[in-house]
Amino acid sequence: MLVPPSLVLQLWAGYPLLNLNGMLSNNFKVHYNLDLTGTNWIPLQTFCNLLTSPYLFLDPASSGQPARFYRVWMQ
Repeated sequence: MLVPPSLVLQLWAGYPLLNLNGMLSNNFKVHYNLDLTGTNWIPLQTFCNLLTSPYLFLDPASSGQPARFYRVWMQ
């Protein structure tokens, strides 16, 4: 049974802390975009053979941007 991945976003010390929930041993790509009307999703991080779920990681490059939207894809 396939379970779709999910991302939960919270702030930690002013930075986005992303919580990736996904099926173990699968590959995932996390992308971001600066607005939801655009189609130019930019790769943020790739996870090969996910070993723990949930997996927490920061997006330190987002500092100073007015908005940033995230999505996750299972490969």
